[in-house]
Amino acid sequence: MLLLITALAATSRIGPVRTVPDPGNVDGDPIPMLSTSLWTDQSVQKTAHEALNNGFIGSLALATLPKEKFAGYVAQGKFYLDAFIKAYTLAIAKLPANDTNGIHALSEVVRESTKERKPLAAYALRWGVNTTTLSPTKQVQDYVDWLDSIATSDDHDVADILAAMIPCMRLYVYLGSSLSRSQRSKDNNVPSSAGQYQEWIDTYSGSEFEMETERIEDLFDNYTIGIAPKRILVLSQVYKKAMLFELKFIDSWNPMYRTPEERAAEAKAEWEAKEPERKKAANLAASAAASYASWLAKNPEYQEGGSEFESEEWRRRKGNAPDLRGTEHDHVMYKHLEDDDEVEPKRVLIRADGSVDKEP
Repeated sequence: MLLLITALAATSRIGPVRTVPDPGNVDGDPIPMLSTSLWTDQSVQKTAHEALNNGFIGSLALATLPKEKFAGYVAQGKFYLDAFIKAYTLAIAKLPANDTNGIHALSEVVRESTKERKPLAAYALRWGVNTTTLSPTKQVQDYVDWLDSIATSDDHDVADILAAMIPCMRLYVYLGSSLSRSQRSKDNNVPSSAGQYQEWIDTYSGSEFEMETERIEDLFDNYTIGIAPKRILVLSQVYKKAMLFELKFIDSWNPMYRTPEERAAEAKAEWEAKEPERKKAANLAASAAASYASWLAKNPEYQEGGSEFESEEWRRRKGNAPDLRGTEHDHVMYKHLEDDDEVEPKRVLIRADGSVDKEP
Protein backbone atom coordinates (compact mmCIF):
# COMPACT_ATOMS: atom_id res chain seq x y z
CA MET A 1 0.00 0.00 0.00
CA LEU A 2 2.92 2.37 0.75
CA LEU A 3 4.32 1.85 -2.75
CA LEU A 4 0.91 2.62 -4.18
CA ILE A 5 0.58 5.82 -2.15
CA THR A 6 4.05 6.97 -3.23
CA ALA A 7 3.20 6.29 -6.85
CA LEU A 8 -0.10 8.16 -6.63
CA ALA A 9 1.51 11.18 -5.00
CA ALA A 10 4.19 11.27 -7.66
CA THR A 11 1.75 11.25 -10.57
CA SER A 12 -0.94 13.56 -9.17
CA ARG A 13 -1.49 17.04 -10.54
CA ILE A 14 -3.08 20.02 -8.94
CA GLY A 15 -5.64 20.76 -11.66
CA PRO A 16 -6.47 23.49 -14.14
CA VAL A 17 -5.21 27.01 -13.59
CA ARG A 18 -7.64 29.76 -14.58
CA THR A 19 -6.34 33.31 -14.64
CA VAL A 20 -7.58 36.83 -15.18
CA PRO A 21 -5.47 39.90 -16.06
CA ASP A 22 -4.31 41.89 -13.06
CA PRO A 23 -5.86 45.36 -13.47
CA GLY A 24 -3.18 46.83 -11.23
CA ASN A 25 -0.29 45.43 -13.26
CA VAL A 26 -0.91 45.41 -16.99
CA ASP A 27 2.55 44.10 -17.86
CA GLY A 28 2.69 41.54 -15.04
CA ASP A 29 1.51 37.97 -14.73
CA PRO A 30 -2.25 37.41 -14.61
CA ILE A 31 -3.75 36.54 -11.25
CA PRO A 32 -5.51 33.19 -10.75
CA MET A 33 -9.27 33.05 -10.67
CA LEU A 34 -10.81 32.32 -7.28
CA SER A 35 -11.70 28.70 -8.13
CA THR A 36 -8.01 28.03 -8.82
CA SER A 37 -6.84 29.95 -5.73
CA LEU A 38 -9.16 27.97 -3.48
CA TRP A 39 -8.24 24.58 -4.97
CA THR A 40 -4.49 25.27 -4.82
CA ASP A 41 -4.63 26.50 -1.22
CA GLN A 42 -2.10 24.58 0.86
CA SER A 43 -4.61 23.20 3.36
CA VAL A 44 -7.01 22.18 0.57
CA GLN A 45 -4.22 20.36 -1.25
CA LYS A 46 -3.29 18.61 1.98
CA THR A 47 -6.86 17.37 2.33
CA ALA A 48 -6.90 16.26 -1.32
CA HIS A 49 -3.68 14.27 -0.83
CA GLU A 50 -5.09 12.67 2.31
CA ALA A 51 -8.11 11.58 0.32
CA LEU A 52 -5.90 10.19 -2.46
CA ASN A 53 -3.80 8.28 0.06
CA ASN A 54 -6.80 6.99 1.99
CA GLY A 55 -7.22 3.25 2.33
CA PHE A 56 -10.52 3.38 0.46
CA ILE A 57 -8.95 4.89 -2.67
CA GLY A 58 -5.81 2.76 -2.39
CA SER A 59 -7.66 -0.54 -2.05
CA LEU A 60 -10.03 0.52 -4.84
CA ALA A 61 -7.05 1.07 -7.16
CA LEU A 62 -5.63 -2.34 -6.21
CA ALA A 63 -9.06 -3.99 -6.67
CA THR A 64 -8.86 -5.28 -3.09
CA LEU A 65 -11.64 -3.09 -1.67
CA PRO A 66 -14.33 -5.28 -0.07
CA LYS A 67 -17.44 -5.29 -2.23
CA GLU A 68 -19.72 -4.29 0.65
CA LYS A 69 -17.63 -1.16 1.27
CA PHE A 70 -17.95 0.01 -2.31
CA ALA A 71 -21.65 -0.89 -2.41
CA GLY A 72 -22.37 1.18 0.69
CA TYR A 73 -20.31 4.08 -0.64
CA VAL A 74 -22.14 4.11 -3.99
CA ALA A 75 -25.60 3.83 -2.44
CA GLN A 76 -25.00 6.79 -0.11
CA GLY A 77 -24.53 8.92 -3.21
CA LYS A 78 -28.33 9.07 -3.41
CA PHE A 79 -28.44 11.51 -0.49
CA TYR A 80 -25.68 13.69 -1.94
CA LEU A 81 -27.44 13.83 -5.29
CA ASP A 82 -30.71 14.89 -3.67
CA ALA A 83 -28.92 17.55 -1.60
CA PHE A 84 -27.06 18.87 -4.66
CA ILE A 85 -30.26 19.14 -6.70
CA LYS A 86 -31.96 21.04 -3.90
CA ALA A 87 -28.98 23.38 -3.40
CA TYR A 88 -28.70 24.20 -7.11
CA THR A 89 -32.45 24.82 -7.29
CA LEU A 90 -32.22 27.24 -4.35
CA ALA A 91 -29.24 28.92 -6.03
CA ILE A 92 -31.36 29.60 -9.11
CA ALA A 93 -33.99 31.25 -6.92
CA LYS A 94 -31.33 33.59 -5.53
CA LEU A 95 -30.24 34.83 -8.96
CA PRO A 96 -31.66 38.06 -10.37
CA ALA A 97 -34.17 37.58 -13.17
CA ASN A 98 -31.88 39.24 -15.72
CA ASP A 99 -29.03 36.76 -15.06
CA THR A 100 -30.10 34.50 -17.90
CA ASN A 101 -26.69 32.87 -18.28
CA GLY A 102 -26.55 31.83 -14.65
CA ILE A 103 -30.17 30.65 -14.60
CA HIS A 104 -29.65 28.62 -17.76
CA ALA A 105 -26.38 27.04 -16.55
CA LEU A 106 -27.72 26.02 -13.14
CA SER A 107 -31.04 24.85 -14.60
CA GLU A 108 -29.10 22.57 -16.92
CA VAL A 109 -27.18 21.16 -13.96
CA VAL A 110 -30.44 20.49 -12.11
CA ARG A 111 -31.92 18.72 -15.14
CA GLU A 112 -28.86 16.54 -15.67
CA SER A 113 -28.58 15.74 -11.98
CA THR A 114 -32.25 14.77 -11.79
CA LYS A 115 -31.72 12.37 -14.70
CA GLU A 116 -28.98 10.66 -12.67
CA ARG A 117 -31.36 9.50 -9.94
CA LYS A 118 -32.59 6.38 -11.72
CA PRO A 119 -29.16 5.31 -13.07
CA LEU A 120 -27.68 5.76 -9.60
CA ALA A 121 -30.38 3.60 -8.02
CA ALA A 122 -29.85 0.94 -10.70
CA TYR A 123 -26.08 1.06 -10.23
CA ALA A 124 -26.45 0.65 -6.47
CA LEU A 125 -28.80 -2.28 -7.06
CA ARG A 126 -26.10 -3.91 -9.18
CA TRP A 127 -23.98 -3.89 -6.07
CA GLY A 128 -26.76 -5.33 -3.97
CA VAL A 129 -28.14 -2.20 -2.29
CA ASN A 130 -31.74 -1.03 -2.56
CA THR A 131 -31.64 2.75 -2.15
CA THR A 132 -35.39 2.97 -1.48
CA THR A 133 -34.89 1.47 1.99
CA LEU A 134 -31.56 3.16 2.71
CA SER A 135 -30.80 5.63 5.51
CA PRO A 136 -27.90 8.11 5.43
CA THR A 137 -24.81 7.46 7.51
CA LYS A 138 -23.79 10.03 10.10
CA GLN A 139 -21.06 11.39 7.80
CA VAL A 140 -23.54 11.84 4.98
CA GLN A 141 -26.24 13.34 7.18
CA ASP A 142 -23.82 15.87 8.65
CA TYR A 143 -22.63 16.84 5.19
CA VAL A 144 -26.07 17.26 3.57
CA ASP A 145 -27.38 19.14 6.62
CA TRP A 146 -24.51 21.58 6.28
CA LEU A 147 -25.11 21.97 2.53
CA ASP A 148 -28.77 22.65 3.25
CA SER A 149 -27.87 25.29 5.84
CA ILE A 150 -25.74 27.10 3.27
CA ALA A 151 -28.34 26.90 0.52
CA THR A 152 -31.32 27.97 2.63
CA SER A 153 -29.66 30.78 4.58
CA ASP A 154 -30.42 34.36 3.63
CA ASP A 155 -26.86 35.21 4.67
CA HIS A 156 -25.41 33.14 1.82
CA ASP A 157 -25.69 33.84 -1.88
CA VAL A 158 -25.05 31.83 -5.05
CA ALA A 159 -21.27 32.08 -4.67
CA ASP A 160 -21.47 30.48 -1.21
CA ILE A 161 -23.58 27.63 -2.56
CA LEU A 162 -21.15 27.00 -5.40
CA ALA A 163 -18.18 27.17 -3.01
CA ALA A 164 -19.84 24.39 -1.01
CA MET A 165 -20.54 22.26 -4.11
CA ILE A 166 -17.41 22.60 -6.24
CA PRO A 167 -14.98 20.78 -3.87
CA CYS A 168 -16.84 17.49 -4.38
CA MET A 169 -16.56 17.72 -8.16
CA ARG A 170 -12.98 19.01 -8.28
CA LEU A 171 -11.78 16.44 -5.72
CA TYR A 172 -13.24 13.55 -7.72
CA VAL A 173 -11.66 14.84 -10.92
CA TYR A 174 -8.37 14.88 -9.03
CA LEU A 175 -8.83 11.36 -7.62
CA GLY A 176 -9.96 9.82 -10.90
CA SER A 177 -7.27 11.46 -13.02
CA SER A 178 -4.54 10.61 -10.49
CA LEU A 179 -5.50 6.93 -10.48
CA SER A 180 -5.81 6.86 -14.25
CA ARG A 181 -2.32 8.33 -14.73
CA SER A 182 -0.88 5.88 -12.23
CA GLN A 183 -2.41 2.98 -14.16
CA ARG A 184 -0.78 4.18 -17.38
CA SER A 185 2.62 4.73 -15.80
CA LYS A 186 5.22 1.95 -15.87
CA ASP A 187 7.22 3.44 -13.00
CA ASN A 188 5.03 2.22 -10.15
CA ASN A 189 3.29 -0.86 -8.80
CA VAL A 190 -0.25 0.30 -9.54
CA PRO A 191 -2.04 -2.33 -11.67
CA SER A 192 -3.29 -1.25 -15.09
CA SER A 193 -6.86 -2.10 -14.11
CA ALA A 194 -8.88 -1.84 -10.89
CA GLY A 195 -11.05 -4.77 -11.95
CA GLN A 196 -14.69 -4.31 -11.01
CA TYR A 197 -13.91 -0.76 -9.80
CA GLN A 198 -12.39 0.42 -13.07
CA GLU A 199 -15.68 2.00 -14.15
CA TRP A 200 -15.44 4.36 -11.16
CA ILE A 201 -11.96 5.50 -12.22
CA ASP A 202 -12.98 5.89 -15.86
CA THR A 203 -15.99 8.03 -14.91
CA TYR A 204 -14.10 10.52 -12.77
CA SER A 205 -11.04 10.68 -15.02
CA GLY A 206 -13.17 11.23 -18.13
CA SER A 207 -13.37 14.47 -20.07
CA GLU A 208 -17.13 14.73 -19.61
CA PHE A 209 -16.93 14.98 -15.83
CA GLU A 210 -13.98 17.37 -16.12
CA MET A 211 -15.94 19.67 -18.43
CA GLU A 212 -18.96 19.64 -16.11
CA THR A 213 -16.71 20.62 -13.20
CA GLU A 214 -15.09 23.43 -15.16
CA ARG A 215 -18.48 24.76 -16.20
CA ILE A 216 -19.50 25.20 -12.55
CA GLU A 217 -16.09 26.68 -11.69
CA ASP A 218 -16.42 29.20 -14.53
CA LEU A 219 -19.79 30.26 -13.21
CA PHE A 220 -18.34 30.62 -9.70
CA ASP A 221 -15.45 32.70 -11.03
CA ASN A 222 -17.85 35.01 -12.86
CA TYR A 223 -19.71 35.70 -9.59
CA THR A 224 -16.52 36.34 -7.59
CA ILE A 225 -14.44 38.65 -9.80
CA GLY A 226 -13.45 41.76 -7.87
CA ILE A 227 -15.03 40.75 -4.55
CA ALA A 228 -13.64 42.10 -1.28
CA PRO A 229 -10.96 40.21 0.68
CA LYS A 230 -13.40 39.59 3.55
CA ARG A 231 -15.77 37.93 1.12
CA ILE A 232 -12.97 35.77 -0.26
CA LEU A 233 -12.16 34.65 3.28
CA VAL A 234 -15.75 33.53 3.85
CA LEU A 235 -15.84 31.58 0.58
CA SER A 236 -12.49 30.02 1.42
CA GLN A 237 -13.82 28.78 4.74
CA VAL A 238 -16.86 27.27 3.03
CA TYR A 239 -14.66 25.57 0.42
CA LYS A 240 -12.29 24.10 3.02
CA LYS A 241 -15.13 22.80 5.16
CA ALA A 242 -16.68 21.06 2.16
CA MET A 243 -13.32 19.41 1.46
CA LEU A 244 -13.15 18.10 5.01
CA PHE A 245 -16.67 16.68 4.73
CA GLU A 246 -15.60 14.90 1.54
CA LEU A 247 -12.56 13.42 3.28
CA LYS A 248 -14.66 12.20 6.22
CA PHE A 249 -17.07 10.50 3.85
CA ILE A 250 -14.30 8.76 1.92
CA ASP A 251 -12.60 7.67 5.13
CA SER A 252 -15.85 6.23 6.48
CA TRP A 253 -15.59 3.53 3.76
CA ASN A 254 -11.92 2.84 4.42
CA PRO A 255 -11.57 -0.93 5.05
CA MET A 256 -9.71 -0.08 8.28
CA TYR A 257 -12.38 2.35 9.49
CA ARG A 258 -14.55 1.36 12.43
CA THR A 259 -17.57 3.22 13.73
CA PRO A 260 -17.73 3.92 17.48
CA GLU A 261 -20.35 1.16 17.76
CA GLU A 262 -18.11 -1.31 15.90
CA ARG A 263 -15.11 -0.41 18.06
CA ALA A 264 -17.21 -0.89 21.23
CA ALA A 265 -18.43 -4.28 20.00
CA GLU A 266 -14.87 -5.37 19.17
CA ALA A 267 -13.63 -4.26 22.59
CA LYS A 268 -16.46 -6.17 24.30
CA ALA A 269 -15.72 -9.32 22.31
CA GLU A 270 -12.02 -9.07 23.14
CA TRP A 271 -12.82 -8.63 26.84
CA GLU A 272 -15.15 -11.61 26.86
CA ALA A 273 -12.61 -13.77 25.02
CA LYS A 274 -10.04 -13.13 27.77
CA GLU A 275 -12.44 -13.94 30.62
CA PRO A 276 -11.04 -17.50 31.10
CA GLU A 277 -7.52 -16.07 31.42
CA ARG A 278 -8.70 -13.56 34.03
CA LYS A 279 -10.43 -16.29 36.04
CA LYS A 280 -7.32 -18.48 35.93
CA ALA A 281 -5.12 -15.61 37.09
CA ALA A 282 -7.56 -14.75 39.88
CA ASN A 283 -7.61 -18.36 41.08
CA LEU A 284 -3.82 -18.56 41.10
CA ALA A 285 -3.59 -15.29 43.00
CA ALA A 286 -6.12 -16.48 45.57
CA SER A 287 -4.23 -19.76 45.98
CA ALA A 288 -0.93 -17.93 46.45
CA ALA A 289 -2.46 -15.58 49.00
CA ALA A 290 -3.99 -18.48 50.92
CA SER A 291 -0.66 -20.37 50.96
CA TYR A 292 1.14 -17.26 52.12
CA ALA A 293 -1.36 -16.62 54.92
CA SER A 294 -1.19 -20.28 56.00
CA TRP A 295 2.58 -20.24 56.19
CA LEU A 296 2.63 -17.02 58.19
CA ALA A 297 0.10 -18.50 60.62
CA LYS A 298 2.43 -21.44 61.21
CA ASN A 299 5.50 -19.21 61.55
CA PRO A 300 4.52 -16.28 63.79
CA GLU A 301 8.14 -15.22 64.21
CA TYR A 302 8.04 -14.10 60.56
CA GLN A 303 5.06 -11.79 60.98
CA GLU A 304 5.55 -8.38 59.36
CA GLY A 305 6.92 -5.67 61.59
CA GLY A 306 8.63 -8.06 64.02
CA SER A 307 11.66 -6.75 65.86
CA GLU A 308 14.02 -9.26 64.26
CA PHE A 309 12.42 -9.58 60.85
CA GLU A 310 11.05 -7.57 57.95
CA SER A 311 9.79 -9.04 54.70
CA GLU A 312 10.84 -7.56 51.37
CA GLU A 313 7.13 -6.92 50.72
CA TRP A 314 6.87 -4.93 53.95
CA ARG A 315 9.90 -2.87 52.99
CA ARG A 316 8.41 -2.15 49.59
CA ARG A 317 5.10 -1.09 51.07
CA LYS A 318 6.82 1.31 53.44
CA GLY A 319 8.56 2.84 50.42
CA ASN A 320 5.23 3.26 48.55
CA ALA A 321 6.15 0.47 46.14
CA PRO A 322 3.44 -1.71 44.54
CA ASP A 323 1.85 -4.25 46.85
CA LEU A 324 2.80 -7.75 45.69
CA ARG A 325 0.52 -9.61 48.10
CA GLY A 326 -1.83 -12.01 46.39
CA THR A 327 0.26 -12.39 43.24
CA GLU A 328 1.99 -15.44 41.85
CA HIS A 329 5.39 -13.94 42.72
CA ASP A 330 7.45 -15.73 45.32
CA HIS A 331 7.76 -13.79 48.57
CA VAL A 332 11.33 -13.14 49.64
CA MET A 333 11.93 -12.51 53.29
CA TYR A 334 14.92 -11.59 55.31
CA LYS A 335 15.69 -12.53 58.87
CA HIS A 336 18.40 -10.66 60.73
CA LEU A 337 20.38 -12.84 63.05
CA GLU A 338 22.96 -11.34 65.39
CA ASP A 339 26.34 -12.96 65.18
CA ASP A 340 28.73 -11.32 67.57
CA ASP A 341 28.97 -7.69 66.43
CA GLU A 342 27.72 -8.23 62.83
CA VAL A 343 24.21 -8.45 61.48
CA GLU A 344 24.18 -10.88 58.60
CA PRO A 345 21.01 -11.09 56.46
CA LYS A 346 19.75 -14.58 55.80
CA ARG A 347 17.29 -15.08 52.97
CA VAL A 348 14.20 -17.26 53.16
CA LEU A 349 12.25 -17.97 49.95
CA ILE A 350 8.54 -18.69 50.44
CA ARG A 351 6.93 -20.01 47.29
CA ALA A 352 3.29 -19.69 46.22
CA ASP A 353 2.61 -23.29 47.17
CA GLY A 354 3.76 -22.61 50.72
CA SER A 355 7.10 -24.43 50.48
CA VAL A 356 10.17 -22.80 51.99
CA ASP A 357 13.76 -22.60 50.78
CA LYS A 358 16.47 -21.19 53.00
CA GLU A 359 19.83 -19.90 51.88
CA PRO A 360 22.75 -21.60 53.65
